[in-house]
Amino acid sequence: MRNQRLFGPSLAILGAVALFVISLMTWYEVDLSKISVGAKFAAQYAKQADLAISANAWEPWGYGSDIVMLAVILGSIALGIALIGGGGQGGRPGRGAARARRDRHAAGAAAHPQRPAAK
Repeated sequence: MRNQRLFGPSLAILGAVALFVISLMTWYEVDLSKISVGAKFAAQYAKQADLAISANAWEPWGYGSDIVMLAVILGSIALGIALIGGGGQGGRPGRGAARARRDRHAAGAAAHPQRPAAK
């Protein structure tokens, strides 16, 4: 049963890592040699103007989208780790909290023995 609870968070972590790796790969590239008319001019212009002829997910849209994508990746990883660590138990105390409560109760009972019932 424990493995079923780990599947979702593990999948979120794996997906976030995969998104990060895939985002660093080249997504598109313009092959200037396939331009029928003016290929040399286009290549020369792209070089002089310092234009990118290939890009990955982090390059084309600016810092705003980069921050959002990084927040999604890091948030997915953090949430997955928190859920695997036991942070998503729906408000129920973990085993450690239940054990501590039981130990406090036992210590309190030993320190304060019950009075005999009144007759």
